[in-house]
Amino acid sequence: MDIINIPLGWLLNVFYEITGNYLVALIFFAVIIKVILLPLGIKQHNNSIKQAKLRPKEAAIVKRYQNQKSQAAQQKKNEEIQKLYQSEGYNQLAGCLPLIVQLPIIMCIYNVVRSPLRYLCGLGKETVDAILTKAAEINPAVGKDQIAALNTMRDKFSEFTGIEGVAALEGNLPSFTVFGLDLSQTPKFGIDILIIIPIITFITVFITSKLTKKLSYQSPQMQQQTPDVKLSMTIMDLVLPALSTSITFGVPAVIGVYWIYQNLLSLLQQFIMVKVKPFPKFTEEDYKEAERELNGKKKKQNKINLKKDPDRPRVRSLHHIDDDEYNAKVVDTEKKPEGVKSDFITPVPMKDYSDKPSGKVKD
Repeated sequence: MDIINIPLGWLLNVFYEITGNYLVALIFFAVIIKVILLPLGIKQHNNSIKQAKLRPKEAAIVKRYQNQKSQAAQQKKNEEIQKLYQSEGYNQLAGCLPLIVQLPIIMCIYNVVRSPLRYLCGLGKETVDAILTKAAEINPAVGKDQIAALNTMRDKFSEFTGIEGVAALEGNLPSFTVFGLDLSQTPKFGIDILIIIPIITFITVFITSKLTKKLSYQSPQMQQQTPDVKLSMTIMDLVLPALSTSITFGVPAVIGVYWIYQNLLSLLQQFIMVKVKPFPKFTEEDYKEAERELNGKKKKQNKINLKKDPDRPRVRSLHHIDDDEYNAKVVDTEKKPEGVKSDFITPVPMKDYSDKPSGKVKD
């Protein structure tokens, strides 16, 4: 991971040297990361617009099954929506890509903060090991913790000057202390000033997720939810902030600060994108046209299926609808002549009541 950790550590340290404050340096750092990931954000927004263009057709499918609550009907509805997405080239997983890319970056920042001697000071592994050994001699509680070793160096810097490369760090040791808060420490439950970071994290994640939903496209299927589904969505709205908050209790507070910045920047990015490239709007006629098109396709498909069905009964003309019934009566009422093996009975010819002359001469 050094191939990512070292550049990120160097970039964060550059902003720290410019601002002299890691709280401010993290703002610039978060902005740069957001700019780097901007193409993914644009791709995600374009993908949402592609889905929004399918809204009338998707609404028509949802409307068709709105009164059918059976599991089979709902499954059929989902299958039709998925076929619609596939035919129009919409990818539901494309929206997850920015989040997936963000996770490794957060892990790298975690490594950078937890290993300041290696990534912020730019010291080699051998030098870092020598500093950790010396710090453990002075304070056995340091162990392999680079943050604790850095604090020990700050208090007794002269003890470390004999180590190669350390003398150049005099007066330039990184400090995560801002407004009396040591952001290199991990927040704890109870009486701890750093608990303000998890609290702010929960508030920002909850608010930004709500506002982002309003700025994002919502499909008809998501809008027409049962009370149980709405309750589940409400619970999920609370689970995500709670999960993010719980993570901040296991990492240095500076990670929580970065997460807060990223959420606010994501909200700003979404707002700008919606203004620059808004979602399409549709009239009532657009929805009716989509319903007519869907119903037309359904009728056509039914006709095709009927033609292909070999077991479908043959439809007879109304002009001959009684022929079978008449012949059946003849077969049932007439005796089969002796010696005739065939089941076929010649119908009895009907009497001719026409006005044809009989040939007899009247008296």
